Amino acid sequence: MEKGGELFFLDEHFEPVEGPVEEYGSAVWSERYFEPGTFTLHVPRSLVRAAAGARYVRSAEDDGGILCGRIEYLTAEEDGEAEIGGRLLGALLEDRVIAEIPAGSGDAAGTVLSVAEANLRGLGITVDRANSVSIGEAASPAGLFDNLGAWCYDALKPFGAAPQIKLREGQGGILVPVLRVVRGLDRSAEGSAARAVFSKSFGNILSVSLERDSGRMKNAVYVEGRDGTVVLADKSGGSGRRETYKKAADIAPADYMDDAAYRAALMRRGEEILAGRAATLCVSAETDAGALPVYGRDYALGDVCDVADEELGVSFAVRLTGVDTVWEGGGRMRIPFFGEEARLLRRLTDEERI
Repeated sequence: MEKGGELFFLDEHFEPVEGPVEEYGSAVWSERYFEPGTFTLHVPRSLVRAAAGARYVRSAEDDGGILCGRIEYLTAEEDGEAEIGGRLLGALLEDRVIAEIPAGSGDAAGTVLSVAEANLRGLGITVDRANSVSIGEAASPAGLFDNLGAWCYDALKPFGAAPQIKLREGQGGILVPVLRVVRGLDRSAEGSAARAVFSKSFGNILSVSLERDSGRMKNAVYVEGRDGTVVLADKSGGSGRRETYKKAADIAPADYMDDAAYRAALMRRGEEILAGRAATLCVSAETDAGALPVYGRDYALGDVCDVADEELGVSFAVRLTGVDTVWEGGGRMRIPFFGEEARLLRRLTDEERI
């Protein structure tokens, strides 16, 4: 088996207690961009004893980096394999509430990292500012006792950014969980990065299905602050406005230097609300293994790519929101997902089973 298919069971300090393990039925690592990912392992019953004493499991280093998750369940029937599963390290942020709110930095990424750093409280996570993106706009303010993980994802989503926690090499070569803020590149025709296109005319799509749902969509929201001040966040483009209302009692004028800063905070909250009420676009496409572009080289998690279907007469710029890496039968397969809630574009990529 390739090195990336090896498994290591880890204790609470991310030190190995068992591994490398190469003999198992399957391993599915499901990375997600706007939420913590998950993993599912099917292993021999003989590994249950080692897994029962472990808190985490990780893959070996390969071209996709190190994948690591917290063990949250284990089942073993009398006959057959055992199943071990849980969520990837982004879920660690959900173990804390926001009990301390430091001063904002004026940049959404910097604010998220500051709030996280102030509330990690013994999780053992290192905050990496040097390798995090700079967004250039302020984040919606954190609320006291909000869930830290949910707030981090929600605060960054309007900017197409996300928190990312991965095991990385620290001092002395020891692997430690590292928090960064990342943002995908725009690889569509409108972007400045090298373009990634999925289309029948390019020969990398075999079939396309399309589903659109705008039933819950809102493109304008009135946001009312604690003192009754109301601002309108309007993303309708001047036509077809679909309005909603939100009371933001946690945003008060006393927390800001002047009225302009206070209104800007209300506006950012509105943009965050609208990001969660966008129309759902579901484009599903599938290609043969080996088709270009190649995940990890030509496009990555969080990137915006072009998807077109000449027969349907549609063309969309869609974000890569999930990637499943599947190890089974001695080989690897990657299945990226593009679009809302990691459900949209499904394709088999560059690695075939061996």
